[in-house]
Amino acid sequence: MAKETILVVDDQAGVRTLLSLLCQEEGLAVEVAKHGLDAINKIKENCPAMVLMDVRMPVMDGVTALGWIKEHYPDLPVVMMTAYAEEERLEEAEKIGVVDVWYKPFDIDEVRVKVKELSRVSNS
Repeated sequence: MAKETILVVDDQAGVRTLLSLLCQEEGLAVEVAKHGLDAINKIKENCPAMVLMDVRMPVMDGVTALGWIKEHYPDLPVVMMTAYAEEERLEEAEKIGVVDVWYKPFDIDEVRVKVKELSRVSNS
């Protein structure tokens, strides 16, 4: 993955597609993963500039994957996404080192603004 690649991790295909399109509109390359273990394998192959990852997924959830990422790639920024009020899990993610939390359903305009910010960060 190139330096400006964003890894989108979500078990819902629609979310992966939406975020991929928004990132691509901002000139970012996108890789996708269906769950935390899939994300870890993609990160091992080629580390992206940033990860957008769902909290609740089968096989390996996002907070567990976040722990592995921060252990092996401490400087890799990770944004967690959730549709649930999971305060305990989100507090755990904040302690591990998540950079932001996005709540579903997404406000498309808000996500566009955040993706633009991400593209600036990854290109600097």
